[in-house]
Amino acid sequence: MTQPSKEHYNAAQKVLQYLDGTQDVHLRYGGDKEQDFLMVHSDTNWASDATAQRRSSSGSAVFVHGNLAAWKSALQCCTALSAVEAEFVVATEAAQEVLFFRHLFKAIGIDIGTPTIFSDNTGAIQVSKDPAQHWKLKHIDTKYHFIRDNMQDGKVKIKYIGTKDNLADIFTKPVGKEVLQHARQGLGLTPQQGTVAQQFPASPLRETVEGDITMVGDVSEPNRAYRVHGGQVTIDGTKPHVGGYTCGMHRRYHDNLGAM
Repeated sequence: MTQPSKEHYNAAQKVLQYLDGTQDVHLRYGGDKEQDFLMVHSDTNWASDATAQRRSSSGSAVFVHGNLAAWKSALQCCTALSAVEAEFVVATEAAQEVLFFRHLFKAIGIDIGTPTIFSDNTGAIQVSKDPAQHWKLKHIDTKYHFIRDNMQDGKVKIKYIGTKDNLADIFTKPVGKEVLQHARQGLGLTPQQGTVAQQFPASPLRETVEGDITMVGDVSEPNRAYRVHGGQVTIDGTKPHVGGYTCGMHRRYHDNLGAM
């Protein structure tokens, strides 16, 4: 960073605050046989690179029976001329990821069938499936046509998924509070088992957080993790902050502890 500013300092603080507030969050591994054995979510943010190259951000998340097995966030090696092209590139990279796992399971004697690639771009799906659309992307490096060849051979398949349910979205760009919470749940990121206390009845409590901000809140919010540490009740969430939200801040409630 050649020209750090106050904005960068504030952003760094928010990152540290989030990390501090989510120390007990872990990847949960269990098993869901209703999920596809092997699948990958893929997404991209077209031309998101702020440099003159204007490359796109790629993101992918590989799941084995609903458990997160691998993930990736990176800039694409080429400059895509359209969102469809960028999505086609990341879908090809995702195909390489799931085929690695497919070969790995095959090597140990487990037949998993055909893995699924999920994309939220219908144009990229059409180009991947239809050889007649090849002319639209003839200028792309031949390695990115890998996905089409493997689809024709029945080694992978591609399906549409809505952007809201595409869990690779958070690997491509900054997201808001609701998207982050949804993605964390879908990726299997949850508080460590044994740290979650019972939910409390609705009761206005005084909330004191870092930055000398005091406000009144209601702890009857659903899908939040409540814990007790050293006589303080904490809840994972966000705190209102100038310019947006600071995610993962601990909210400390000091009143009405006797009601627990």
